[in-house]
Amino acid sequence: MVGIGVASTHPTPPRFNVPKSLPRPASSANPSLMTDSASPDSARLDELEMRVVHQDQTIEELNEAITAQWKLIDRLERQVQHLAERVADAEQSAGQAAPVDRPPPHY
Repeated sequence: MVGIGVASTHPTPPRFNVPKSLPRPASSANPSLMTDSASPDSARLDELEMRVVHQDQTIEELNEAITAQWKLIDRLERQVQHLAERVADAEQSAGQAAPVDRPPPHY
């Protein structure tokens, strides 16, 4: 498609900065403080961390989908603008054409 240089009316889609990893609490940073048996708090913390990782992944996927949709919307808006200009040019040139003085086809 040929671009016509029309500025988009939509703002740039937001970009979410999601950290790839979360800092661990000080108690889990030192393995000597951990016991061999997993405490309920440790299991709960692990479950919450897994949820955060999955949520981060989902947010990143949604952000990519939104970005792709914005690009598509911008491209389609440029196409519509280009087509509107072509229609306007065609209407203008049709209005300037000299009328043809021919009899209708039924004569």
